[in-house]
Amino acid sequence: MDIEEAPREDLGPRSEYGRQAVPDADDAFGQTPFEEGNGEYTQTTTVTTFATAAAGFAQGQSSDIRLSDDAEALVANGWHDDTEEDWMVLYRAWLNERNAPELLQYMGVSIENVLEQISFQQNVIDELRQSGDPKHSYKIIILLTDLERIRYILRSYLRTRLKKIEAHTKYYLENPIYRDRMSSQELNFAKRHNKLLDSHYQASCLSALPSHLRSIGNDGEETPAGISMVSKPNLDSAVFCRVKEEIGDYQFGDELIYMSKNSIFITRYAIIRHLLEDGRVELI
Repeated sequence: MDIEEAPREDLGPRSEYGRQAVPDADDAFGQTPFEEGNGEYTQTTTVTTFATAAAGFAQGQSSDIRLSDDAEALVANGWHDDTEEDWMVLYRAWLNERNAPELLQYMGVSIENVLEQISFQQNVIDELRQSGDPKHSYKIIILLTDLERIRYILRSYLRTRLKKIEAHTKYYLENPIYRDRMSSQELNFAKRHNKLLDSHYQASCLSALPSHLRSIGNDGEETPAGISMVSKPNLDSAVFCRVKEEIGDYQFGDELIYMSKNSIFITRYAIIRHLLEDGRVELI
């Protein structure tokens, strides 16, 4: 049997599945993975985002704080609305990347926006510090804590991708689909890492072997034994996924499973791979 749906009665405000699938997401984002209401489980986020805090200051919720003219202009132009979306895109991309066995699409636009927002938030903190008012101390602590949370998510996302690239460098470089999923920096890193691997293999053992035994399966070629020695991601590994929209009956091998919105399944990654690419499910 390829798939098993998690029984609803086992899920609660602090779901066992949510804790196991994202062990440090709660600590990083200060949120409860699930909230029960109207018979459904919906994801809730209680994190204080940079934009929310900045917007509150600029709109006069704290009359003793005044942002720079540039900062006020950004907030007035609806910057905080875009920020909320960018953070959630990064957050979901982080969880999907950590739980997927293969390299996923790089979220370049959202990361660039997040970096701009980090710079903006740091400017806000600097302005509060320069004011010298002790009443701002607690607000600075809150903003700094939020800043470090987002930096943690961003660093973890990038390191997770680099770890996957290191594990299957040759395979990703030989596959155009995966090459297109990398950023330019990641592609350069993969090429340099692959060059170091080739040099190491040649110096450590391959140079001492007969020429017809030196192949390790580069560029899709096979070894004399008829197999490739290039490691690949295991697409049959088990994953937890949550359905984001009503899908209905879905074919899982020989079984027909009904996938309703917000239901949670454990299955082989290869089965729900294209659903993840289409954004119809998310990994947890």
